Amino acid sequence: MVYIRESGNRTDTDRGNKKSHAEKLKWFKDTSNMHRQIKKIIKEWLDSLMQTRSVSSILPKTFSAVLNSQACRGAVKFGDPLELSQCEDLLSALSKCKLPFQCAHGRPSIAPVLDLNKIETLSKKRDLPKLWKLKELFENHPCNR
Repeated sequence: MVYIRESGNRTDTDRGNKKSHAEKLKWFKDTSNMHRQIKKIIKEWLDSLMQTRSVSSILPKTFSAVLNSQACRGAVKFGDPLELSQCEDLLSALSKCKLPFQCAHGRPSIAPVLDLNKIETLSKKRDLPKLWKLKELFENHPCNR
């Protein structure tokens, strides 16, 4: 229950009646199947503890999926207005991430605005203006004779 408690939620267990009561589970939008989801989380966590002989730092899949979903929903989206200080804080935090360019689900989280290599290549390919032709036309024009 450490995972649930650390996420700002509380659970109470009445061991005599073998019933669990969940309070303030803010990451469950649909409370109709909340009890089933909690049972699933606890079962996955206990299975993980049994497989690792009570030494597990891995979150149960269901709990991990809920946290990943919450992380994506609360993230800054492309086009969101940000103050300069928020941008600086965001870049500073991103520099400390292991995978700063993808969301919790593994999807790309940064869209390229421009490709500097492509701009460089295009500028090299661009023909310089042919001023000698213009000069020749100007000199040979009837008005200049």
